Amino acid sequence: MATEDSNKQKGSTKFETTKYEDPNDPPYLHHSDQPGAILVTHPLNDENYSTWSRAMTMALNAKNKEGFINGTIKELAVHLFHIEQEIHGSVQGNMNIGAYFTILKSFWDDHDALCSFPTCACGAAKELMQFQRSQKTMNFLMSLNEHYVAVREQILLMDPLSAINKAFLLIIQDEKQKTVSTHAPGRSSITNAAAFAVWDNM
Repeated sequence: MATEDSNKQKGSTKFETTKYEDPNDPPYLHHSDQPGAILVTHPLNDENYSTWSRAMTMALNAKNKEGFINGTIKELAVHLFHIEQEIHGSVQGNMNIGAYFTILKSFWDDHDALCSFPTCACGAAKELMQFQRSQKTMNFLMSLNEHYVAVREQILLMDPLSAINKAFLLIIQDEKQKTVSTHAPGRSSITNAAAFAVWDNM
């Protein structure tokens, strides 16, 4: 039985360990490698280039990323391509919702670390970030299996569209209510409606 379940799990997802998950490989991104991370204490100015350059080189070398700026590594675009490919080709299959969301989120985190939005005062960056968030939610909902059709439709009817974390929590809530309903028939629809009303007001 354990072997059968293991085989099902292997067949339920196309996610495999790649070299980008190897901490010794330059494209690898640690959870601390986020947009806005401070690599050197003092920002570059007109007078400290030499000191700043040495400090920045040391910081990048410590993270095994120096090759991206000295021309010895030219795989960044390839890495981003594979991340996009994994995101848009992802499906839940037989994975449980928590495990699938965790894997999908790791791809989004890698993507965001490579593609940060510029800071501006015009508000365009904020609108782009909001668009990106809605795309994440849409991508997540589209890739779920048919077990979540009803809750997916309720989330899509929300205006504005829920953020991805809220959508995930709503699906978890729905799953818990379905479990309860198996022991108390007739209560699930009322309970689910109440749960969505609460979340919709958050």
